[in-house]
Parts: sequence; C-alpha cells; structure tokens
Amino acid sequence: MSELDILLMTRPPSQFDIAARWAKAGRSMAELASTTNAVRGNRYSADVIRQPHGHVVDIATAGLEPNPVSDILVVLGNLRTSDDHWAAAANGTPILTRQRMAAIGRVVNEAIRLRHWKKKPTMLVLPELSLPKRLLRPLARRLVQEGINLVAGIEYSQSASGVVNETVGVFAPGFSVSAVCWWPKTLPARGEERELLKLVPPVKFARHNNQPACINTDWGAFSILICSELLDVKLRASLLGQIDVLIVPAWNPDTTTFDHTVQTTANDLHCFVAVANNAKYSDSRLHLPADKRHERDGCRLISRSDDSVIAVEVSAESLRAFQRRSLANPQAKHDGFKPLPPGYSFRRLPREVVPF
Repeated sequence: MSELDILLMTRPPSQFDIAARWAKAGRSMAELASTTNAVRGNRYSADVIRQPHGHVVDIATAGLEPNPVSDILVVLGNLRTSDDHWAAAANGTPILTRQRMAAIGRVVNEAIRLRHWKKKPTMLVLPELSLPKRLLRPLARRLVQEGINLVAGIEYSQSASGVVNETVGVFAPGFSVSAVCWWPKTLPARGEERELLKLVPPVKFARHNNQPACINTDWGAFSILICSELLDVKLRASLLGQIDVLIVPAWNPDTTTFDHTVQTTANDLHCFVAVANNAKYSDSRLHLPADKRHERDGCRLISRSDDSVIAVEVSAESLRAFQRRSLANPQAKHDGFKPLPPGYSFRRLPREVVPF
C-alpha cells in the first residue's frame, strides 16, 4: 500500500497486524515502534521491543537494577490435528470446521484459566501445523489481552518456492503491545517430504537457511526448533549457551526416538526442552538436565486423541545460577543439574539497566 492509502484508512491495522507483517518481512524489531506510531498515531516507546543483534529480540523489562529472571508457567497443548487438515492446507484449501475451532478453544480457555489461577507469566505452546492461519489474528489479540504468550505451529501456507511450515511466537511484554517472531522450518522431515510429494498434484517444500531467532524475556531466553529440526546438530549447536528454554512444536509419530533425542538435547544445550506434540501421537513433555533421574521430567502427558493441556512452572534463574557457579569454579561439584557440556559459555543477553 502507498503512504496515502495507509493515511486514509478508516480502520488502520492493529499493532499486532503491523508487528506480524514487519517480522514476516524480516525487518528489525528496533524499528517496529516508530513504524507503528507512524501508521496508527500511537506513542509506543522503542524501549519495549529491541533487537540488539540480527537473531536476538529483547523484550525484557529494563530496570534500575538487573533483577533475576522470574518463573513462567509453560502450558503444553495436547491438540489433535488430522492428516486431512495438513493435506488440505498444503493444497491451498485449508479446512476450518466447527469441531476444530472448538478443540482449539478448549485448549486456549484452559490456558487462560491457569493464567488467572497461578497469576504467573504464562506461555501457551501449540503443536506443529495445528493452528489455522485464519485464527491467528483473533487468537493473538485475545491472548495478548490476557497477558499470555503464544508459540504455535501454523498450518502450511503457500509461497513461490513451495509450502512453508512455520511457527509463530506472539509475546506480551505489557502495555497491550505484542512482539511477533516467525520461525520457518529449514528442511522437511524425510517422512514429511515423502507425504507432500504423494499429494495430487505433488507439493514441494520451501526450504530456508535461517539461524533460529532467540527471544530474551523477563523469564529467560528461549528459541524454537520445529519437530525434526531437533535432529539437526548444526541448528542445535548454534543455540548453545544462548537459551534457557528450547520449545519444540511437533508432529511426531515416533515418540520413542524423540524420548532419547529430547533427553540428549537437554544435556547438550543444558536447558529446559518443552515439546508440544500432536495429540494423535501425544507425549507432550518438559525435560530438564537435572542430576536426579526422577526430577528430569518436569511434566509429561500421554493422552492420544484428547484435546487437553499439561502445565509446569519453569525457573530459568535456578538454571542460570548453577551455570554461573560451575563456570566460576569448575573444580567444585555443584548439585541440582547435570554438569555443563565441554566448551559451554554463558551467552545470554545481560539485563538492560536504566541509568538513574
């Protein structure tokens, strides 16, 4: 649209609309506030959403002193999506039935209930390819109003080079502002590509060569790997030392193999790993690199074909404290978590401090 068309709009795009398109275009989040203010006439501060590096978005609250990160309630959606839904979306004819909307509504409402009950920052995670694109805008608006962060696998969308499998993150740093980030899946799983090529007509997967973005928040730093990307050792290695929580939206029938992979990833990256799998196969869980075996599964839900959730509180501060102690005194034995992997370095963003 031209500048004149935007200025003459009777219903200008919402702050979320601008943030979503700005992020999708790969533009810097550092320019989002000024762009939103120019389009909508708002007065958003540029300090709410910052982008100090190309692959790091910072929405942590700047304060007078670097306070420790807070705990967060992670809600994993055990949401069922049928094969007909992904196939229809891949062919450009997405299906949105009343039953599908009702299932998503049950999961979302449970996350809202938990948010009000626990009164803690909350993150809702939905599985790979589970959210119809048409529902993203109203769902994001509702969750931002409730102060709930969202990470959701979006159903296939069309592009010039093939279908795109991506995950969207919508974050609520406050002031009714939403920060949006997109994670396109770099390469298809072998089985995924095979099934796409079986469709009539065959569908090509659009490949991407992106380093996963990291989001720095008041409750820690995290990033996204989509299902089979968990097996990509290069992508995993790029996140070493940068994150406290790795979120994995999945559509994974081989939960036995993922059981070992999730445990390995938690130890390799020394972080929490949260997996939200399609309820058709289930096994949604949060795993942490605890030294005691019975403490390594923070939560786990195996409930096939049942649209439900499981939630657990995550303390990134306890993990960071262990890592700092281990790096400061490598000779001492520290309890609570497994030892740091060789070559580990603490690469989180420092908490920004406002001068007095």
